Amino acid sequence: VIFCDKAEIIFNTLASKFDEKPIWVGKTDRDTHVTLTVNKEEHTWSLVEYQGGTACVLGVGETSSNPDI
Repeated sequence: VIFCDKAEIIFNTLASKFDEKPIWVGKTDRDTHVTLTVNKEEHTWSLVEYQGGTACVLGVGETSSNPDI
C-alpha cells in the first residue's frame, strides 16, 4: 500500500515518530525526488517520492543489508 500526504507531514512524522533522518536524495526522470530516510540505531528505513507539496511513502523496512546503517 502506498500512502500519500503533504510532504511536510510525511517527513515530520518519519522524524518524530521513527527518528528517521534523510541520508540520500535523488532526482528521477519524471522530475520527482526520492529520499531514503534511516534510523541508524533501530535500523528502520523509509523510501519517499515527492514532487511539489505531495509525498508518497513507497516502502518501509526494519533491516538493512548495509551494516553501517
